[in-house]
Amino acid sequence: MKPFLEIAEAGGLLFDGAIGSLLYERGVFLTQCFEAVCLEQPGLVRRIHEEYLQAGARALTTNTFAANRVKLGHHGLADQVQVINAAAVKLAREAAGGRAYVVGSVGPTGTRLEDLAGPAGRAARDALAEQIDALVAAGVDALVLETFPVLQELETAIELARTRASVPVVALFTFQPDGLSIQRHSPEQVGRRLIAAGADVIGSNCGGGPDLLYRVTTPMVGLGKPVMAQANAGLPQVVDGRVIYVANPEYFGVFARRLLKAGVKVLGGAAAPDPSTSAAWPTPPACWRAASRRPPGRASSRGVAVGQPGIPWPSAATSRPPSPPGSSSPASRSTRPPASTSPRRSRRPAPCATSASPP
Repeated sequence: MKPFLEIAEAGGLLFDGAIGSLLYERGVFLTQCFEAVCLEQPGLVRRIHEEYLQAGARALTTNTFAANRVKLGHHGLADQVQVINAAAVKLAREAAGGRAYVVGSVGPTGTRLEDLAGPAGRAARDALAEQIDALVAAGVDALVLETFPVLQELETAIELARTRASVPVVALFTFQPDGLSIQRHSPEQVGRRLIAAGADVIGSNCGGGPDLLYRVTTPMVGLGKPVMAQANAGLPQVVDGRVIYVANPEYFGVFARRLLKAGVKVLGGAAAPDPSTSAAWPTPPACWRAASRRPPGRASSRGVAVGQPGIPWPSAATSRPPSPPGSSSPASRSTRPPASTSPRRSRRPAPCATSASPP
């Protein structure tokens, strides 16, 4: 394969989506440590990677989002940082089989902004450094620092990665539903700071659906680095008394084309709203299968098709075409069944599904 950054800069690189949501859907409770599943049920994690690969993803993120000492300590696993990160990289590499990049996922420690300057901040820095070292030693092709809502902690993580590793660094900030940071930074301001800290690819993930990610990533285009958008499915919206999930696979597909047309180079997914909410809700791989489905027009050789401007992507016969950003008319909910038929349990929201997409 070509170098990761070469493909990211050329455009059309497709990342995978949520891992935690699918683990939950398939029987892993929210009280368990999702990262420890790499040791407890490695076959399950490997199968999820394989599903994303089959759906068109060419960058597989490791199941290590919270595999730092601070987060693992909540489960009594603080001494398992090296083992869990190494196992996660191995599983992703086995699934990739030389057909996709393996990208080490690093999430925030959860340290509050006001605590970053004190002992908790030093502990967070040490935890991020330890995890980055573990992922690099295990042989990742790149690092993705994702779902950081505190800009200063993300800048710290970028600087650590830059000084401790020679692999490309993707930095994804999580914005508030209004499109600004907690400290009221605009997307362009955030993008410039991520570049100044040393990120090779900048962008945003989580926080909302494709429409929000469109609003916060397109202002970063033109700042000098490839831009990535990694959207949630959002939360259900009530329209005319009906509860509708706007971000069905066809909706994702349309926004994928709009993002690419706007200059965003890399696409991916974050969390589904609740994978077990209904048999009609599609799993994240279905969203990316729709995003990588070849429409009439120009087909990319990099794993995602780029259609002719203005031509909608194919949609299910029962779905209306998704509305453009800012429109109040949503798409219909998909009736496609999920890939898994896991046992039903209490319906609790999956991690990262924290805000609804703006109407």
